[in-house]
Amino acid sequence: MALENSRLLAASLTAAVLGAACSTPTEATPAPQPQQPAGGIAAETPAAKPQDPQGGTLEERVRDERTKALVAQYLRNAQGLRSNGDLGAAELELLRAKELAPGNDEVITLLRAVHAEQGKPLGTIGTYADQMAKLREIGEERARTSVQTQLQRAEQMSAERNFAGAIEELRVATLTIETKDEMEWGNLRQQVDAAKKEAETRYDEQQRQSQAELNAKQAEELRRQFAEREAR
Repeated sequence: MALENSRLLAASLTAAVLGAACSTPTEATPAPQPQQPAGGIAAETPAAKPQDPQGGTLEERVRDERTKALVAQYLRNAQGLRSNGDLGAAELELLRAKELAPGNDEVITLLRAVHAEQGKPLGTIGTYADQMAKLREIGEERARTSVQTQLQRAEQMSAERNFAGAIEELRVATLTIETKDEMEWGNLRQQVDAAKKEAETRYDEQQRQSQAELNAKQAEELRRQFAEREAR
């Protein structure tokens, strides 16, 4: 009987141990770690540009405001120049505004009015670059005409033996050519240089001749005075 009780007690203890082992919670499986790119550096998500409440990025809003301010400034400049009668400068200001705001009705209307006052036909609105090219062409033609006129004047003065005046005319012509060195002058530059050297050479000869004549007059006056003293 004692032996049977011992067996029952051992079986109970074994069942209790197995029950406790089965009721123990298993260890939690570790959460998978995010994979990193080669090199061990995590990829960075690009930051989004700040959005303006009125739509578009902040950069776009700033750029638009700056464009509007420039167009308004060009319009004010053009109106002031037009009031002073400087239609050419007013046109340039309006063409600048038109490049920034091609569809601005106020700019187009004022530009057409300025063209009408200039006597330009309707429908001839160009660009700022076109107008600047035309002005540059006109300026070059005027400079070329001015140099040719000065060369002709210098030749006329040389014929009248006014070599000093001829040199001055040619000096101004040379300065104009040097100032607009980017222009295509053709052989006009060589003509001016040759005429200037010729005028300077003849001027030096004229000066030497004048000095010789002066010396001769002074010598003659000294001889006359000496003769008068001898006579007395």
